[in-house]
Amino acid sequence: MSIEALNWAFNLPRSNVADKAVLLALANHCTPDGRCWPGVERIALYTGLTERAVRLVLRRLEQDQLIQTQSRSGTSNLYTLPLPPLPASTQMDKTRHRIFAAWDFCCAYCDAPANELDHVQPRADGGSDRARNLVPSCTACNRAKSALDVGQFLADQPERLARIREWTNPEGAERGSQRAEPHSQREERGSSKPKRTIKNPTQEVREALSPEWWPPADQIAWAASAFPTIAKEIDHETHKFVAHSEETGRTHARPLAAWRRWISNAAIYAARSNVRSGPAGGRRDPASLSHRNAAVVDRVLDDLLGGQDVVGPDSQPIRRTA
Repeated sequence: MSIEALNWAFNLPRSNVADKAVLLALANHCTPDGRCWPGVERIALYTGLTERAVRLVLRRLEQDQLIQTQSRSGTSNLYTLPLPPLPASTQMDKTRHRIFAAWDFCCAYCDAPANELDHVQPRADGGSDRARNLVPSCTACNRAKSALDVGQFLADQPERLARIREWTNPEGAERGSQRAEPHSQREERGSSKPKRTIKNPTQEVREALSPEWWPPADQIAWAASAFPTIAKEIDHETHKFVAHSEETGRTHARPLAAWRRWISNAAIYAARSNVRSGPAGGRRDPASLSHRNAAVVDRVLDDLLGGQDVVGPDSQPIRRTA
């Protein structure tokens, strides 16, 4: 199901309620690029129309260039809806989430909960908006860094600076590590090839969570403000996180970062479940879904037509009112 396709179908100005019902049924099956392939009998089941009426509506929609139909042998037809392209803001939201997730939703400069993105190379110095020039940051670090060079801002934190350099230019960081050793030392070892350095040579200590582990109060407040859709479930998700770590025997080098990732995933799953029709009688239950859709169509038609039958192009009723 594509939310963009459903929004497009709902907002499409179409006076014929049968056309609107079929478009909504197609949009309910659409992929993000606007393609779907439900059978005529499935569309009839969803809309409450007869199969003959569905074929008439599909033909009319194709004539009006609202859908494109591609016949396929041995299976249902392929329908393509002319959806508008995704706005740039939607693509940016996905990029922002990917950057935050790569840094465990922590500030790249101090490990505090991040709520902004900062340009490593300031835009005033020619920095771009590409993802590799953006790192998560808290408000305090973002304001403190301002237009400073990241090397100057993190002069007393070489390890953190090296990680940011590796993020902004991973290939350059690897080449720089290879050039770090003088040629004379390589000759003393009797090899002309540079010595490979181990990435992140410091071994982090991983520990198992105790049953009494609990994030600090400021972290709980941050999670509630960052993910308002599950603000009331933060405690419950935290208990699940600790129980899951105990049951699976997982260890964590950075428990708070792992907990933030768990809360973020819980918010994503909650958003996806809200889009679906529910666990019982949901999208995977066509009979229950068709019953609800038919009831919605009945209410819309009754409100628009006052309980009269919908008449098709051949002057035959295509829906019987209750």
